[in-house]
Amino acid sequence: MLTFRESVHHLLLNGEMTILDELNDTYVLLDSESTQQLVAAIIGASESLPSIAIDLIADGVLERSAHHQFISTVASHDIGVGNYEWRLSSFFRNARAKLPLTTRALFLLLIIKLQIRIYGFHDCLSRMRRKKRWIQKRATARQRLDSDFAERAAKAFEIAARLVPFRTECLEFSAALFHLLLSRGLLPSFVIGIQRYDFLAHAWVELDDKVIGDAWFLPERLPAIVRI
Repeated sequence: MLTFRESVHHLLLNGEMTILDELNDTYVLLDSESTQQLVAAIIGASESLPSIAIDLIADGVLERSAHHQFISTVASHDIGVGNYEWRLSSFFRNARAKLPLTTRALFLLLIIKLQIRIYGFHDCLSRMRRKKRWIQKRATARQRLDSDFAERAAKAFEIAARLVPFRTECLEFSAALFHLLLSRGLLPSFVIGIQRYDFLAHAWVELDDKVIGDAWFLPERLPAIVRI
């Protein structure tokens, strides 16, 4: 049998596999035929390895294992957001942000941008996982919903994104917001959802199953391939 490596995420969406190689920050999109071959190889139902499995092993995406690989599957045709542009979602950020919070947001946005540029996508996600685990272990971690602060934080990042001398992507925006909410003692979720046609990957943040600073319908329209 075969399993995906620890840093690899996958989603079987309507019979087609999408794979995210976190280490290399690359997506692999398989058609239905290649997906069927790969799934058969993963569950040990094929007598010989298909070429797609051999290629993915060579690329470090798959590895041989005695353990069973759970296949994350979504079957729904009521999905997708078209040509979604996250910057236009300021309509959903109606809170006000004061200068100290905006200044902190600006600083965090710069730090996250620098970290991703120097250390890469995998390091960015690893830092988020470690920080959330640390917050979860703290006795003072807040379990209550603090949506008012979360919305103000999202507004602060929206303002900060206009001030930085570079294009701010949804990954940077969401990672910075995630870190700020954790620092508050909250336990947000960082999510990357995908759309197959036309392909789109989008990151956002949720708190208590509510999208913060972005479109409320994202969890329903973009199945998650990553959740921290």
